[in-house]
Amino acid sequence: MKTTGTSFTQGFNLYALDGANSANTVLHNPGVSNTAALGQEEAVKRFCALFLDGDDADICAAVDALSAYRNGDAVGASQAEPMMELEAAEQTVAKHLSPNGKEALLQSIGGGAGDSEFSELFSLKQRYCLAARTHLNQVDDTVHLSNYARAVKDLQAAAALYTLAGMHAQSAEAALQAAGIIARWGKLDQAASLYLKIAQACEGTGQRDAALKAYQEAVKAFWLYAAVNVGPTDKAPEGILKVYKTVEEAGLRAAAIHESSGELQLAQDAYLWAAEARRVMADVKMQRGRHWEAGEDYLRVVQALKRIGKDTQALEVTMKAAQAFRASAEQWLKCEDRLDLAAQGFWESAKALEREGLPGAEEAYRDAAKTFEAFANWHLKGGRAGRHHWASQAFMDAGKTYALAGLSGPSKHAYGQAAHAFLAYAQSLKDATGDHEALALLNAGKAFDLSGLSEEAQSAYLQSSTAFWGIVKAHFMAGRRPQAEQALKNAAEVDTLANLTQGAEMAKRLLSSPDLLVRPISDREWLDATLKKFVAVKTPE
Repeated sequence: MKTTGTSFTQGFNLYALDGANSANTVLHNPGVSNTAALGQEEAVKRFCALFLDGDDADICAAVDALSAYRNGDAVGASQAEPMMELEAAEQTVAKHLSPNGKEALLQSIGGGAGDSEFSELFSLKQRYCLAARTHLNQVDDTVHLSNYARAVKDLQAAAALYTLAGMHAQSAEAALQAAGIIARWGKLDQAASLYLKIAQACEGTGQRDAALKAYQEAVKAFWLYAAVNVGPTDKAPEGILKVYKTVEEAGLRAAAIHESSGELQLAQDAYLWAAEARRVMADVKMQRGRHWEAGEDYLRVVQALKRIGKDTQALEVTMKAAQAFRASAEQWLKCEDRLDLAAQGFWESAKALEREGLPGAEEAYRDAAKTFEAFANWHLKGGRAGRHHWASQAFMDAGKTYALAGLSGPSKHAYGQAAHAFLAYAQSLKDATGDHEALALLNAGKAFDLSGLSEEAQSAYLQSSTAFWGIVKAHFMAGRRPQAEQALKNAAEVDTLANLTQGAEMAKRLLSSPDLLVRPISDREWLDATLKKFVAVKTPE
C-alpha cells in the first residue's frame, strides 16, 4: 500500500454509533440468527488461524467485536460472550497480526484489492484503522532504539491511513507525534514546518484545540531553531527572516482562533508572539543595513502592540522605527541623484515621532526640508531636460516640510524658489501642445501665494487663465468635449484664485450646459465671439 502526505479532511468517527449506549461499546443484536452466528464464529476462527499469532478466546473475541460492527450494526455478533470495547478490540487485533496477516491487510486496502478474509470480516474504514495501528505499535520500539527516521515514517503512514478512514482526530494526533519526534531528532525547522501544516489541516477539519496546539508547537520549534542558528554575523539572513515571518503568521492564526472563541487574553498572548517575531525581523534587517524595511517592520510592530494595549512598548518600538528611517536617510545622503530617498527617510522618521507625540519630529522635518532643497538645487545645476519641472516639485516639498518644522521664513523662501522653477518650466513649454504650460503657470501662482508674493502670483494666474481659455476654445471648436470640460475646470480654478469673477462664473455656466456641442452654428459663432472677447481682455476685477 502506498501512503503519502499528511492531509486531513472532515470525516466521521466510526465508533460514534447510533443506538449504542456508549460511543465506544458494541452491543448485542438479538435479531441475529443462530445459523448466522455459527457462520460468523467459523469465519472468525479461520481468520485467527490464518492471520494472527494465536487463536485464544480473547483474540478471537476482539476479531468478533470488530467484525460485528463492520457496517455500523451488530451483524453476526455472538450473544454468548460479552462484547469488547472497539478500541481495545482494534488494538488487540493489530497487535497480534502475524507477518502474513500484516501483508494480507495491506493487500486488502491496496488499489484493485478483491475479496479476502479481511474484506469479509472488516469494512474498509476498519482496515485503514487496523493498518494505522500496526504502524503505531512499532513507534515505541523504534524511538527507544533512536531510529527516529523509522518512527516518523510509521507515524506519518498512520496519519495518512487515519485520514483515509475519516478519523481526523487520530490522524492529527499521529502527525503531531511525528513532528515532536522530528524536533527531538534536532531537525527543528522541519518539525516547525510540519506543525504548521498540521495546524492548517486541523483548522480545515474544525479541530480547534489540535490546531492551537500545532501552532504553539510550531512557534516554539521556530524560536528554538532561530536561537541555535541565527547570529549577528549571519551572511544569509533570508532563510532566517522567512522563519520569523512564519512565526508571525502562526501567531496571527492562533490569535484569530482564540478571538473567535472569545478567549481575548489568549488572543492577546498570540498577537504578542506575532509582534515579537516581526520585531526580531526588523532587528535582523537593521543589522544588515536594510534600514527602510526595518523601519516599516517596526511600524507594524507598533500597530500590533497598540492593538493589544501595550502602549509603553509601542512607544519604545516607535523610537526604533524613527531611528531606522533616519539611518536610511543617512545612507542615501551619499548619493546626490537619490537625495529624494534621503528626504523621504527623514520625513518618515518625523511622522513616526509626531504620531506618538515624541520629541525630535521638528528636527527630522527640518533635515527632510534641507534635503528636499538640496535635491532641487541638484536638478537645477545639472542642465538636464525637465530639470525645472523636477526642481519645482522638490522645492514645493521643501516648503511644506519647513512649515511642518515650524520654520516660516525658510518655508516661504522654498515656495518662492518653486514658483520661479515653475515659470522656467512654463517658458520651456511655449511651443508645446496640450495644457502643460498653463498648468505650470497655475502652479507658479500657487507657489508665489504660499511665499507671500501676491503680485507675482496674480501675474502668473493671469497668464495661466489666458492659456486655459485659449485651450477651452480650441477644444470646443474641434468638438472635443471631455478635453474642453477639463480645461474649463482648470479655467474656473485659476480665475477663482485670481479673483476673476466673470471668468469663473462663465466657466461654471459652460460646464452646466451638457448640450453645448450640439447647438446650432449660430450659437457656436456666439460662443466663438464670447471667448475671443474674454481672452482679449484679462484684467483683475
